[in-house]
Amino acid sequence: MPLLQSLYALYRWFFPDPTPAAPNCPILGLPDELVLCITGHLAAHDQFLLTQTCRTMRRLVSRDWNEYLRSRSLSERNNFLIAVAYGSPYHWACETCGRLHTIDPDDLPSVSRSPTCVQPIEYGARIWARYYLEHHHIQLALKLYGRGVNTNYLEGLLTTHHYTTISSDLTISYTARPRIAEGHFLLRERIIVGNGNNRATYSNMQHSWMTICPHMAMVDSPWDYRGMVAWLHQTAELYQAVTQAILHPGQEIHRHCRWCPTDYSAFYHQRHGQLVFSAWHDFGAYGSVSNPYWSSQARRQTGRGHQLPPRFSRMPGASRAAYTNRRLWRL
Repeated sequence: MPLLQSLYALYRWFFPDPTPAAPNCPILGLPDELVLCITGHLAAHDQFLLTQTCRTMRRLVSRDWNEYLRSRSLSERNNFLIAVAYGSPYHWACETCGRLHTIDPDDLPSVSRSPTCVQPIEYGARIWARYYLEHHHIQLALKLYGRGVNTNYLEGLLTTHHYTTISSDLTISYTARPRIAEGHFLLRERIIVGNGNNRATYSNMQHSWMTICPHMAMVDSPWDYRGMVAWLHQTAELYQAVTQAILHPGQEIHRHCRWCPTDYSAFYHQRHGQLVFSAWHDFGAYGSVSNPYWSSQARRQTGRGHQLPPRFSRMPGASRAAYTNRRLWRL
């Protein structure tokens, strides 16, 4: 079904019988030319929503929306769809198929599910330790939080996730705590590697694929030289943080990723042989998958490629400050 047919069907469900506005509606008491002058300053998605309020507004503001969308770029069409979806508390905008999907109450980051539509890799999720954070989870959480609706599903999206894996070599405990602050979706992760019986070491951590962000991960180096150069650039700082933490047990070593809005720290408990990592992610505000706050963390950029990703312009410590509501967030 074409995009506009889907949108019209959705709004007909919300407004099954649009009627003319009441005669005492102040704006409709103005001359048509003046109303058009006012509505001409509205964004296209606001004009579309305005046409759904009453027949008079539909007559005044209506245009060939199918032709309008055909003449727009893909990013403009996606932004239009996302803006329209903001008005519907039970739907989300899918940029893969260009349609609105109904919310599935069982679709949560803590539950592994097949995607509604097959997504390109750049739309991919932030996945680790059975926490499957997709872009539409962020889109929905920010919308529902901002509108104060569908709170039961919102609580599920913001629920703390725990996962522990135990093997003969290593024990890893993972906790994810999402929250919303200043209109941004934030995530704090805590990763505890090792215990009294299986102490954290470089060798067993390298096989764990312990991940801070797409650019900071405990993985083996690639064999080819060009891949090795990118890998060294992206992982050297993480290894340095681990080294500093082990050399200074009990001291929290703070670092940040230069390629995405992620701050992290490493802390070594010498008595228990545990390395404790904390990571603070900022996934940005409500919007498209092209938002660099999301795209820089969603793409698989773990250093096995031959090129370094672009630098992310962000003050070190800003993501951590945003999560903890410190003043640095406003700088």
